[in-house]
Amino acid sequence: MGAGARRVLAHGREAHRFPAGTIVLDAAAWCHAEGDGSPPPAPAADDVAYVMYTSGSTGEPKGIEIRHRSILRLAVHGNFARLDESAVVLHAAPLGFDASTFELWGPLLNGGRCVLHPEDVPTGAGLRAVIERQGVTTAWLTAALFNAIVDRDPRHLAGLKELLTGGEALSVPHVRRALEALPGTALINGYGPTECTTFTCTHRIARPLDALARSIPI
Repeated sequence: MGAGARRVLAHGREAHRFPAGTIVLDAAAWCHAEGDGSPPPAPAADDVAYVMYTSGSTGEPKGIEIRHRSILRLAVHGNFARLDESAVVLHAAPLGFDASTFELWGPLLNGGRCVLHPEDVPTGAGLRAVIERQGVTTAWLTAALFNAIVDRDPRHLAGLKELLTGGEALSVPHVRRALEALPGTALINGYGPTECTTFTCTHRIARPLDALARSIPI
């Protein structure tokens, strides 16, 4: 299945893999595009910002067109997390995963700071080091990674003011352990398909968690 892309950006060492019309990023003349040198027009709200591929629950890959207004809906004037000039948000998700939209534009569109995580696969120890060294206030972890870190030592996440996790049903025992070990961290369950740009709904988990809780709301 092709994307129907009209232009491909590539480095010179990779350009031979792509068809004619490829723009070679490290070629000296690549930036001298045709035209009068005027900047391109500002995008409109319904213009496509990017296409993200997902199979969702169908197993059939499809490209989802994410529009500029969808990113703004997520990142600007939201009340599900504190995104302002004091926010220091960890960017640990692959760019092909829509959590990266929140991690990048959440801080950058609000005067905050985005911290790039150095590990290809985040570990508890690696996260702890970056949180402490960079003063990270906010992070997003998949439910699976959240569970793995809590199993090892939830205190690796100490220092975060807000931790968003989700994408699938959260484990009540893991949430309970995290709440007990991280008294200064608000836990937020975030859920939404790629078509809705990262989060459709969020739930700030109550502290203390109800002793009879059998599931975490979204």
